Amino acid sequence: MVLAHHRGELRSVIHNHLYTVIISHSGIFASKIFIGVCIFMPRAKKRQDGLYQKSVTINGKRHVFYGKSQSEITRKILNFEERERNGPTFKEVADEWETNIEPTLAYTTYSRYKPCIRRAVEAFGGSYITQIDVTDMHRYITSFALSPKGNARYSSKTVKTQLGIFNMIFKYAILRGYTKDNPCAYVPIPKGLPKKARELPDDCEIKKVINGVNKPFGLFAYLILYSGLRRGEALALTYNDIDKKDGVIHVTKSLYHESNVPHIKTPKTAAGERDVLLLNCLSDVLPRTTSQNRDKPLFPNGNGEYMTAGEAKIAWRDYCRETDLKVTAHQLRHAYATILYNAGVGDKDAQTLLGHSTIAMTRDIYTHISDKQKEATRSKLNSFICSNNLQAQ
Repeated sequence: MVLAHHRGELRSVIHNHLYTVIISHSGIFASKIFIGVCIFMPRAKKRQDGLYQKSVTINGKRHVFYGKSQSEITRKILNFEERERNGPTFKEVADEWETNIEPTLAYTTYSRYKPCIRRAVEAFGGSYITQIDVTDMHRYITSFALSPKGNARYSSKTVKTQLGIFNMIFKYAILRGYTKDNPCAYVPIPKGLPKKARELPDDCEIKKVINGVNKPFGLFAYLILYSGLRRGEALALTYNDIDKKDGVIHVTKSLYHESNVPHIKTPKTAAGERDVLLLNCLSDVLPRTTSQNRDKPLFPNGNGEYMTAGEAKIAWRDYCRETDLKVTAHQLRHAYATILYNAGVGDKDAQTLLGHSTIAMTRDIYTHISDKQKEATRSKLNSFICSNNLQAQ
């Protein structure tokens, strides 16, 4: 701190690399330092309503600031200039991005994004978007994925989703001109994170679905097993979607729930809208379509309408209790993929039937099925050799 004399007043002048702040009995004033020359801001004018007002030019644009005191206006000017240099905060960009992206997302997708957005804002909300670098992002993703002892906190998929949210926010910031760099582009996912793959239903579980087809809600499980439809796609089916003449099921929509209320949506990708082969074993047990029921849900509630989230959950729970089924509806979809694999259906045809947007998704499932079958074969061989004492003593 140095002392400066200006217009007959003794004032304390605090220097930093950007500003000189002058403190006196009459208020706080600030100025930028230009090559060692201190240019003082004029005092704000006091209006009739008691507020102070100052008009200044920043980056070629005129801005007016208001405050209850000279010092308040000075702080506002300094904060504004700092924002002009550094851009908006991460929270401001994230909020803006979220407002723009939410209307374009399916309700279920947005529900999965929300905790990731919340975590991102908690971590970097107050930081300027331009000041977050690769080191910051790498440190966060590493600490998010791994404990201090190096143990995994989350699965690989969860960590990828979290990093993906950061990536989308920074891409948006670049497009809006808020920053020039995307630090997420260089951040790797820590190795060794668990990959959660749903277990494939065994023969015993498949038998339960087959034998329970006539149980309440049993047709729902049976249909997914022999069509591979997603849960929401099956719940959205109407009788008119069952085309026994051409031997296909028309998949054109999906059911989702918002605050327990059912809503219909179109598939999020072109691959989702498709015709699935209506197998004979399924066609034989499906009710006949008539002029009276053609537009009615295939799986209605007690009022003949689409099920609410609670109704669908209870129906599935009661069905599983009655049949002792231990798998999810999505696992039955994977069981259908297993049927395709065992029948020799190529991955490209399987992709079409399953409604996958990319061939890689289908190949991942096929690879998982193949690996599980190899493991089952290894177990059978080891058991056979052991039980027959065929190993060296």
